[in-house]
Amino acid sequence: MSAADTLNRVSYLMNIIVGMLMFILGMIGSILIGLIFLTQRTFRTNSCIQYLLAGIISNFLMLTNVLLPRIFADGFALPMYNANEFFCRERLYISSVASICAIYFPCWAAFDQYASSSRNPIFRQRWSSIKFAHRAILITFLISIIIHIPHLIWNGIINGICMSLTIEFNKFNAYIFVPIFYGLVPLILISFFTLNLTKNLRLTINSRSRKYREKQIRRMLIPQLIVLAISGLPFSIQAAYAMGTSHINKDLLRSSIENLIYHIVRLLFYCNYFCTFYIYAFMSSEVRKNLWRLMIRFKRRTRIIEL
Repeated sequence: MSAADTLNRVSYLMNIIVGMLMFILGMIGSILIGLIFLTQRTFRTNSCIQYLLAGIISNFLMLTNVLLPRIFADGFALPMYNANEFFCRERLYISSVASICAIYFPCWAAFDQYASSSRNPIFRQRWSSIKFAHRAILITFLISIIIHIPHLIWNGIINGICMSLTIEFNKFNAYIFVPIFYGLVPLILISFFTLNLTKNLRLTINSRSRKYREKQIRRMLIPQLIVLAISGLPFSIQAAYAMGTSHINKDLLRSSIENLIYHIVRLLFYCNYFCTFYIYAFMSSEVRKNLWRLMIRFKRRTRIIEL
């Protein structure tokens, strides 16, 4: 077996094994964190949780509408979105809408925490409330729906591959939209709100409580920031590289290497959508407590049914 064949085999197995594992864990995590947020009043009445819950719904759409079809297509060689024009455009459109929402809802959550820590009571009441959270979620969703309409027009199937029908649209996505809105802007927003949140806390609470809250916030926000960086930046760089080298004639080995890197970057990108629950559960004692209560409640109901 040649080196190119070996690399292609690795790509194939990686899509099946890693992809399916991410899908299963992501679905379980999305369902559990959704139940925890919806069943606990302390979570339902928190404006920050509204953003995180909206992000969970977006993650669910990404897993079912994007990751699973990609596993079938790349791992099992099933046609899926490459065989149907409508499914091709629908998948690219929904994936674009859901991915942007899943990235920017945590940014809104960071803003909410920043606003809630402000020393200005008017600022807190105006920008850190469930009413504003619902408006922000709706506006973000509507903007995402509108700006991604070109995907319904300029995408289609060429030579059995679901892709952009115009070079100009492809270049715009690869060089401008993806690097800026998937990589740069989210990192700037979360970094800005996190730093200013820490400053606000230093001014508003006593030393002992301040240290505890700062530690809790760092434990929640830094992992999210790292995941966004790991999933967003390589994705942006790979998209620009693929577009910039699309006109170059490549030998079989180079194509196989780039194909392997492409699949690794794609799977890393999906990390942003499957590991949210595990970050919250690992970092938040409150989430772990409610998860344990949920499991006990489920176990009791199972026993009652058996009896």
